[in-house]
Amino acid sequence: MKRMRLAKPVYDGTKKVYVCDVKEADDFVYVTDVYGNTSSFSKSPNAFFDETLPTCVATVLTQTLGWFSKPLVEEWLIQKLSYSIPTETLEKGFDGMVTYTPVRLHISKDKFVLEFQLTDMKESDKVCIDFQEDLPLPSEAAALPTKADAEQVRLERKQKVLQARERAARALFKAEELMHSYVEEYGVDTDWEDEDGEL
Repeated sequence: MKRMRLAKPVYDGTKKVYVCDVKEADDFVYVTDVYGNTSSFSKSPNAFFDETLPTCVATVLTQTLGWFSKPLVEEWLIQKLSYSIPTETLEKGFDGMVTYTPVRLHISKDKFVLEFQLTDMKESDKVCIDFQEDLPLPSEAAALPTKADAEQVRLERKQKVLQARERAARALFKAEELMHSYVEEYGVDTDWEDEDGEL
């Protein structure tokens, strides 16, 4: 994995900030699953920030040695560094995996902002549960199906059952994965069963 590198800062007079292009930031790529109409994240931007902040601070301190008349110190930078991740640009209801990559570091007297861009989106397979209507019973006037016909119908229905079970298993796996992420971030929630019972 390549460590994040900062290009030489360029001063932006209109915003009164120095801007550094970010290169090879493999260790600060934010990848998360997104689901629901209000765009819930399996790993929230805040959780990603908390998880990577110590390493990011250490990297910025190393990369900016000699840039400042007064050297940066870790305690100060921890208070001033933040991430700008444009999650609000996601389309409502998008369900899938997204990747945000750091592209620039904005440096001013009061704050350091690591700017991210959306660099990849992979939509999840749609879950489609199709309840098959029961096959109609043959009327007395209808010719009785042959043994071969009955076997063909049985095989087709078995195939549909297997496909439906596979889709349901994928949906259950996704739900378990999301619940695990939820518990990791918010702790154990004992209201699941109550909420299910109200449906």
